[in-house]
Amino acid sequence: MTILNEISNHFQELESSSPLMVKQYCVSIIETLNYLKKSDQFQLVNKLEAFAEKNAFEKKHLLGYSKLIYAFHLLHQENYELALKKGTESYIIFLEIEDLEGAAISMGMQGTIYRSIGNFDLALKVLLISQEELKTTEYLQFRLLACKNDMGACYYELNDLESAYILFGEMLKISRNYHSFNCEVYAFFSVNYIHTLKNNSFYWEVYALHGLGKILLKQGDFTQAKGHFIKALEISEKNNHVKSTCNSFSELGIFYAASDQYDIAEDYHCRALILRQENELIGGAITSCIKLGEIYIKLSNLDKAVEVLNKGLTLAAKINVYLKTSRIHLLLSEIYESKKRLNKVIDHFKTYHDLFSKLTVEDNSRRIKNIKHFFESEQIRNENVIIKKQKELLEIEKEKSDYLLLNILPHEIAEELKLYGKTQAKHFESVTVMFTDFVGFTQISEKLLPTELVAEIDRCFKAFDEIIGRHSIEKIKTIGDSYMCASGLPVPNKTHAIGIINAALEIQQYMKMHLQQKKLSRKPTFELRIGIHTGPVVAGVVGFKKFAYDIWGDTVNIASRMESSGESGKINISGNTYELVKNEFNCFHRGKIMAKNKGEIDMYFVDALDQQNILSRNN
Repeated sequence: MTILNEISNHFQELESSSPLMVKQYCVSIIETLNYLKKSDQFQLVNKLEAFAEKNAFEKKHLLGYSKLIYAFHLLHQENYELALKKGTESYIIFLEIEDLEGAAISMGMQGTIYRSIGNFDLALKVLLISQEELKTTEYLQFRLLACKNDMGACYYELNDLESAYILFGEMLKISRNYHSFNCEVYAFFSVNYIHTLKNNSFYWEVYALHGLGKILLKQGDFTQAKGHFIKALEISEKNNHVKSTCNSFSELGIFYAASDQYDIAEDYHCRALILRQENELIGGAITSCIKLGEIYIKLSNLDKAVEVLNKGLTLAAKINVYLKTSRIHLLLSEIYESKKRLNKVIDHFKTYHDLFSKLTVEDNSRRIKNIKHFFESEQIRNENVIIKKQKELLEIEKEKSDYLLLNILPHEIAEELKLYGKTQAKHFESVTVMFTDFVGFTQISEKLLPTELVAEIDRCFKAFDEIIGRHSIEKIKTIGDSYMCASGLPVPNKTHAIGIINAALEIQQYMKMHLQQKKLSRKPTFELRIGIHTGPVVAGVVGFKKFAYDIWGDTVNIASRMESSGESGKINISGNTYELVKNEFNCFHRGKIMAKNKGEIDMYFVDALDQQNILSRNN
């Protein structure tokens, strides 16, 4: 199955794919464009962009990647101006949807364009930003290699050979370690396709060898330079990759020309020219014509130089490569000058001058436009970073507020308050309320330092909080040494009385163990009374500052009387509560006992045996 068929087979899946799958699919296309014929590339990118435009509203990420792929296609065609336009459009989309990986790939591609048109300073600025983001992503190693290659080429042109050598060295190391590449990004393709992609690392190994070889050649180390170029050619031919094979031929041609071995240099450039013409690599073919023309001029074979340079002009008419075209006209004017053909000299030099002037004006205009575009893009990028940071900070603050709110109010009440800005008081027909109180608190507190007293109460109340939390009981408030909670609200349930007595038994058991520990250390501690009553209440939030969820009604007052009428270490419950739990717990009737302002009330102690059972379960 061809690469184009492999990609096309999955095309319809984009309609129902997640943003991550779309990204994976599109990144894989970018990595394989080099292996498609121009006609296949054109067919694929047009089909993809048309689909993306149709689904732009729902799948903006797809629109961004389709434009980016189109930009890469145009880059391969050496249509730099339109490639930059498409790349910029994709970059802005990626910033809008906060896809930093897509933005990094787009910036890397733009860096390649700036490098290709000779704007090395701007290229480096863009590439450095791209590299920082690409380094954090495992499955974009190929894009990172491309970024390093362009940066190395920029440093080479700026004569910073040390920086260039480091980058090409890093490329070589990474590309040779392709077995460790994370290819999960291509998971929905076939095993053979994934294997092909992983082996594509050779492409970047060849570029690294070319870069290192050129540096060594510039430094005068001809032996090592030749070794790198020969190795690059061997790898290219072994993998049957036309473009890198042509580039290797060219590099060897340049090497042998620099070594004054013009016959060998001519052979390599001729081989590159033939292969490039066969595969419609027009830009490279023009370069081969120029290099051959320069060799023939050196050898004084002017007729052959004119022939090959005119072939270069014919090829140049197919694409806009003014820089290469102007170089050809300059060489032809020099040739005709030596032939004393003044008319030809004037014609070619005038064309060279016009093209050079046009290039200078266009280049300056393009540089200004590119720099302006870069800083506008950076402004958008920085604004998006700031907005993202602000969102993150707001989210952190929201989480803090929610946490504090939930510490004050029940979850359901907190949500109601956030949604409507207020809450409605609610009537509950049957709720069980519990009060606890420390026995002899005043006397014992006089024997403790204030800090010790607060620490002792805090320790106990934290234990109570943990216990009632496990039984889905709502803490209402603490008043001094008194602790109040209720079961059966804000979400009603039928087992509220049973749940609160289970919690009360655990609390008394905790206090019993705590008392034993304190006695061993000969420190004073508290014993606890617990009172429980069941009945109707009204519950809601009071005030608009320092919100508090509270409950009201006679049930609350009677529960308080149950506590004050109880005994140390005991759980005192009312007749109402007893009727709900008598089949679950052992209780004994205390009789009708006078409660302040309430008259006589039936009261029951929960049997201490149940406390022992609680202890056994916990152990």
